[in-house]
Amino acid sequence: MKRLLIYVLIALMAFTPIADADGETGGHRIYASAAPTFALTEGLLRGADGFSVHQLVQPQLDCIRLYELSDWDIVQLSSAEVCIIWGKLESFSDTLTQAETGPAVIAITDDNAEYTLSDELVDYDYYEHFSGENPNSYMSLSHMKTALDSLYHSLCELYPDSAETFTVNYERMVKLMAEASLQLTGLNDGIKHEAVAALFEGAPYILDEIGIEWQYIYPRELASDVNGEDLTEMLELLNESGVQAVLIEQQAPTALKRALSDAGYTVRQVSTLTTLNKPTLEEYIDVIVSNAHAAIG
Repeated sequence: MKRLLIYVLIALMAFTPIADADGETGGHRIYASAAPTFALTEGLLRGADGFSVHQLVQPQLDCIRLYELSDWDIVQLSSAEVCIIWGKLESFSDTLTQAETGPAVIAITDDNAEYTLSDELVDYDYYEHFSGENPNSYMSLSHMKTALDSLYHSLCELYPDSAETFTVNYERMVKLMAEASLQLTGLNDGIKHEAVAALFEGAPYILDEIGIEWQYIYPRELASDVNGEDLTEMLELLNESGVQAVLIEQQAPTALKRALSDAGYTVRQVSTLTTLNKPTLEEYIDVIVSNAHAAIG
């Protein structure tokens, strides 16, 4: 498990206290970038007086690394006290951390991502972000636990008066994660599975956590179709790899999943987790466990 770095950029905040989408004003208004950070933030702040937690980026079918902040996002952030981001995942992380005004930013960043994506994939010009570090570690329960540790210490530092509440929540969350981890450990005991093709960039984090060998076969964006010559190439690469099953996101086009199935591959579908809307940690963990079951087949 890699050590997560926390960059807490506490700037003098210049914001206008407007009402947010829920009609709330005042207090400690905390924004979490997307579902993974929201689940951790909501869990730690649950029951803390004077805090409200909001999810900035709404559920996304596409890769969050392609997301651009909208005018409405900017309006919402103008009233935020703190924004919590994963760090290397969000396309807008630099915009937030380098801003001279706006909310303080807590960036939970894995400085040595567990997986790097093949430099060969840069040949696919459209998919240039398929090289370098793979920041989708929020799909792994163990990485979420390390992120929780980092966020807990950061929030205690920022809001020491609420540290007691944070600690009670943290201990509850650690217990939930430990129980889920035991479930994952037992899923694959004594069972040998065939190698699986990872057909989206977050899939390796799911497969490694449950001990299934994988190969990264073909670069494609979430929810994107593959057809014509591209589909022929993908099927040829899959055939050469010798895999018998593929792991793909639930929102992948039906036509693509049908083509893979017709070619003789077992199609295993999982949630990308960024499709969730304001999940509690309990709900988030349930999806991680469901993903593990789906990946095993």
